[in-house]
Amino acid sequence: MVPITQVPAVVRDVVFEWRNTRAADLLFTHRTDAIFASVILIGLAIVVLVGRALTRTKAGRTQVALPAVLEWSGGSWTSIVRHGALLLFLAGLPFFVMAFADPYSSLTKEDVSFPGRRIALMIDASSSMMARFPAAHLNAKAPNEATFFTTVAAAETFIRQRLAGRYHDLIGLIEFGDEAYVVTPFTTDYDNILLSMSLIGDWTEFMKFPDQGTTIGLAIEQSVGLFKAFDFLEASGNLMLIFSDGQDTQVTIHGKNVNEILEGARQTKIPVYFIRTSYNKGLGAVLPDDIWKPAVEATGGKFYPAGDESAVLNAIKDIDVRSAGRVDVAISGLRTHLRSSPDDAQAHNLLCRAYFATRRWDDAIAACERAAQLDPGSSEYHLWLGRAYGKKAEEASWLAAIGLAKKVRKEFERAVRTSAATLRDQGMKPEQMVIVLKQATSRGVLRVTATREDDLHYRMILWSVCEYFRCES
Repeated sequence: MVPITQVPAVVRDVVFEWRNTRAADLLFTHRTDAIFASVILIGLAIVVLVGRALTRTKAGRTQVALPAVLEWSGGSWTSIVRHGALLLFLAGLPFFVMAFADPYSSLTKEDVSFPGRRIALMIDASSSMMARFPAAHLNAKAPNEATFFTTVAAAETFIRQRLAGRYHDLIGLIEFGDEAYVVTPFTTDYDNILLSMSLIGDWTEFMKFPDQGTTIGLAIEQSVGLFKAFDFLEASGNLMLIFSDGQDTQVTIHGKNVNEILEGARQTKIPVYFIRTSYNKGLGAVLPDDIWKPAVEATGGKFYPAGDESAVLNAIKDIDVRSAGRVDVAISGLRTHLRSSPDDAQAHNLLCRAYFATRRWDDAIAACERAAQLDPGSSEYHLWLGRAYGKKAEEASWLAAIGLAKKVRKEFERAVRTSAATLRDQGMKPEQMVIVLKQATSRGVLRVTATREDDLHYRMILWSVCEYFRCES
């Protein structure tokens, strides 16, 4: 029983469920029984109607004739009330059949993740990391207040912060002193990374670490080697993060100075972020700050002189924001560009594609519409607008999907017309188009043939659409 005060809320919830339920998503436990029962009901109704028609008798001696009653006031609209029971029965019949079929919907959960960064995480385990660095939260479970345990806890906090986000990072862990060692290569197994963090953060393991000096340059070289080993060096979205007290004045490694060591990171656009953890020491209080700060920031990263726990946590948050997924970076950059150049059609189209990658269909449609409006002669812009409408239609209600489907067709037809005009202007002959289509067919993308020139233009656009959706036509 539902209390009378909760009836409006229950009705509102039921209406909301009905509005968000798609008939295509419903499954029926007794579908066959419901169809069979409907056929029987319809059959019985037909039998009754036919029986009445056959057994109806004409007036004769067995009937009494009565004079007609004159109608002085005319017919009344209330006479329809006598059909009320029938109307209610007919209105409730579809619901009865549906209830008899026992509908249910499968429970689905969709977790959407986005490509993130490839992060090389470097932790200093040198003897200088034994210096005191009190941290009420980061060092809560540490055996003492050594800087090393603060940095390990800070690195773990960074990993958990990335884990809580929607981006799927590849993280590699490197521990260094006089030498650098890869503890865990690039992986998306965050549990494995966190386990490695807990192992290197153990007091006994720390005291057994063989190389007690501080050579940050070797750690950077090891990280670059890790990127090369996984063939990530030329890819975008790489990042290096160093946790160290910065007590390293050895500016030449294997005959190369700091700038030369970081030159590879600059050339491949790998930003280096350096959290220098020295208690109560601001920028410049540690001698190597003047060496590492300009070298690190030349890569596009940032140097953080963290003198207390709050500075470490703020640095972690800042790096997390700066190392957002590449799509977010693209969206932010494009929106900034469009503030100064609002009529840049190509930028609007790129913004549409960025929104498309993050499944933000409404934003993608708005950006694509603007691009097509600014340059109506671009078949590419109409093609992307049609794609955005199509994806929106997949998740819309059936009624809204009908209107969106018309828009999809309209945009694809515009793409065909504009593409045909462009191809003709470029002097492409139908024979050349046939060659292109045959090449597409050989790759298994397109499984149709066309001979008429108009068909060829249409098929080329269709090929572009199918190449994107990996479909066959």
